[in-house]
Amino acid sequence: FLHQSSLVVLGFFPTGFDKSAVVKSARHFDNVLFAESEGELSERLLTHFEKFARLDCDIVDVGTSQDPKKDLSLPRTGMSCANTPHNPQKADWPDTFSAVVAQNTL
Repeated sequence: FLHQSSLVVLGFFPTGFDKSAVVKSARHFDNVLFAESEGELSERLLTHFEKFARLDCDIVDVGTSQDPKKDLSLPRTGMSCANTPHNPQKADWPDTFSAVVAQNTL
């Protein structure tokens, strides 16, 4: 979800931080998702999201292909891909795919 939407603001704050500006902003924009945490939970979530944003997750647009095999360069090495499409699929579509990564090629 986070990689598919540019309208997400995550706030990770230390205990007692004055979040009044964040609260005011969250009430001003109705098309932006605001989420915040504080204290120890904030530190744990920040560690998770740093890894998530930097290394682990990204949506890669593969597109269509008339050939049974399609190679695509990935944004960075060390990525892994799932065999799950992120775009809506119609029930009557018979096509399937599998994803295999070798270095930085899908």
